[in-house]
Amino acid sequence: MSVPAYRRRRKFLMRQAVRQKMKCCYCLTRMIFWKAKQRHKMPKNNATNDHIIPKARGGRNFQSNFLVCCQACNLERSDLPADLFALFKVWQRNGKPEL
Repeated sequence: MSVPAYRRRRKFLMRQAVRQKMKCCYCLTRMIFWKAKQRHKMPKNNATNDHIIPKARGGRNFQSNFLVCCQACNLERSDLPADLFALFKVWQRNGKPEL
């Protein structure tokens, strides 16, 4: 008997989040795992999978192409490249550096 796909995805998400110390890779807020039955009340710091190279830009569903981030950052990022969005979030936190 094989393990259902949703359990494999959730287990992968948990392993990635533990590796990142349960913090969003962009805004560094602490993430939580919300139960799927309560999606209508899902908080913004819910942990979600995020593609490093967006699927809209040719990214694949390989484990090496995933990061874990909060739902707010995942929605805000849309299909921007991960490095550009990370730089944008650092500027938001610390202010734009003077050149």
